[in-house]
Amino acid sequence: MGRSSNGRSTSPGSATSCWRTTPPTRRSVQRAAVVALTGPQDHIDELRALYQKRRDVVVGTFRDLGWDVEPPLGSIYVWLATPEGEGSAAFAARLLDTTGVVVAPGTGYGQAGEGFFRISLTVPDDRLAEAMERVRGALAR
Repeated sequence: MGRSSNGRSTSPGSATSCWRTTPPTRRSVQRAAVVALTGPQDHIDELRALYQKRRDVVVGTFRDLGWDVEPPLGSIYVWLATPEGEGSAAFAARLLDTTGVVVAPGTGYGQAGEGFFRISLTVPDDRLAEAMERVRGALAR
């Protein structure tokens, strides 16, 4: 049996040895993850279908507007390139000003995000449909 950096005993290979050396705040997250991964999974297909439907609304809107969009295969966000020559923050601000729709500029996720923006699929269906109609109206001009 060894000792962790905080002096507690650990047993190599023990399933609980990591619990002894992990701070309590992270331990609760780890326990929640175990429950989520080993508990009932019957809701997963329903959630997957919900996000796929929302993704298709967003992707369809931008494709109808002539954008080249590759639908994400497993995400609650859709990432899109900004129009040529328009920075991510400027485009996000323009959409907000002209439509009232909030998108996240790619630069909010680091320098490599410049030239992209992100649309969340976590809003209710009716709000997402309304947002896409506003975007369609503003960008179709």
